[in-house]
Formats: sequence, structure tokens, C-alpha cells
Amino acid sequence: MWKRAELFTKLSGQAVRCEICQRRCRISAGEWGYCVTRFNRRGVLYSTIYGDVAVWRKAPIEIKPVYHYLPGSHAFSVGSLGCNFLCPGCQNWDISFARMEGVEVNTEYISPPELVRLARKFSCEGVSWTYNEPTLWFEYTLDGAKLAKAAGLYTNYVTNGYLTIQALDLIAPYLDIFRVEIKAFNESTYRRIANITRWQGILEITERAKHTWKMHV
Repeated sequence: MWKRAELFTKLSGQAVRCEICQRRCRISAGEWGYCVTRFNRRGVLYSTIYGDVAVWRKAPIEIKPVYHYLPGSHAFSVGSLGCNFLCPGCQNWDISFARMEGVEVNTEYISPPELVRLARKFSCEGVSWTYNEPTLWFEYTLDGAKLAKAAGLYTNYVTNGYLTIQALDLIAPYLDIFRVEIKAFNESTYRRIANITRWQGILEITERAKHTWKMHV
């Protein structure tokens, strides 16, 4: 499902700049962003995977993996398509790389209210956005996190941490756990696996989640 993006800047000539992840792609009209999940339709940026669930399951919080947050509890875990990294050895490559490689993957639409209903149906204490990079699913995760918190469920982002400060600050009031996967502490590794150079931005976001927003990191 397509939905207007929450965070983008309009540029000249119907181009836009995506403000969801730190790539901040400049996307011309009729073109896709790097992650191939965001499309510029006549000067308006859209998420093209809103509610498109490629995988879901009830999972113990320990295998997210999250340490020392409600041990023994379960999270209703959902994932979609796409990633803004291309890590070799990705265990979820079949959905993470699908858009970049032009591979069709069957998905089902699960609305945010249905997401919360299913979490309750399967006796889960929380909801986790995982398996692919949840930042690309931002509009859906934001809507879902608001409803999950209102329903008394905890919320968990399993992320590579490459989202922008604007994105973090928008969703942070509704996130309990920031399960960030820091791949390395050097430019050469991040250049190889993600084609990025300023990897320190990931640490800055992680510190902000911990110290400004008091999330479990």
C-alpha cells in the first residue's frame, strides 16, 4: 500500500529529499530512493510498502535479541521488504534485498489496528518491527507504535540505526526498545557493507535514543 511519506523536503523541479534515513536521497520525479521502497510521484514522496507484511511470528523477546527487558515475554514480530544496507551474510536477504534485486515477494496487508489485535490474540506483551530495516517502514511503524502503546504493549525497533534525528524524534515517544545493530567501528567496514562513510551518525542516534529518549538500548 502507498502512503505519503512523513518526512521529506521539496526541492526544485519536483525533486525531493527523503529525510527518513541518513542517506537523505535526492529523488527526482518518477524515480526511487536507494532503498527502492520510496517513490517520488510528481513532487510528493511516498512509502510504497505501508502495511505490506512479508513475515510475522510470535517470538520470545530474548531472540530479538534483547537483553534484560521483560525476560520471558513475547513480541508479535513483523517485517516487510527492503533495506538501506546490503550486508553480506544477511540472514533475511530474501526480503531485505528483494526490492533492490527486483524479486517479487508475496506480502499481506495488516493494518495498524489489526497488528495490535493479532498481538493480543497471540498473547504477546509487545510488538517488534524486525527482519528488514524498520526505518523504511517508518509511516507504518509510527502508526502501529502509537496504537500499541495505547493498548499497553511495549514496542521494539530492530534497526541498523541509520535513521535521521527527525525520524527518531518523531517515533521515539512511542518506542520502548531501540535494538540497534552496530556493525563495526570503522569506515572501511561500513563502506563495504552499506556504501556509507559517516558511520558515526549511527552512534549519535543510538546515544540520543538512550540518553535523550530513555529507551532500553
